[in-house]
Amino acid sequence: MEKDGWEQLLAKEDFKTWLAATNVFVAAHHGRENGYAEEIFEFCFPECIIFSDKRMVHGTQEGMVQAYENHVKGNGVFLREPKNLDPRKVLTTRKDGHIWLRFNSSGTREYRTFAI
Repeated sequence: MEKDGWEQLLAKEDFKTWLAATNVFVAAHHGRENGYAEEIFEFCFPECIIFSDKRMVHGTQEGMVQAYENHVKGNGVFLREPKNLDPRKVLTTRKDGHIWLRFNSSGTREYRTFAI
């Protein structure tokens, strides 16, 4: 998904309603600049953002973690494993390896990462 696609989706009211209910946002196009559309975050207020990416190979990956961090609601999430005392706003497969999320019926969520 690139910016043009986001613009088309944002023209749909039902899509904006779904964005408003989003807790975890998976960045489009592996977090690269051409998949980033700031307008999404007028409707979406996630508690964390995930990048599914590999090592840095494109200039369009530079600085994007910081751009996305600005849109996270609150301080981010705490990792259950490995224990992390500092909240994280962006999780990436590049840095964190496998990312595991558990959404409990009580409404609580757990986040873990496993190095690969």
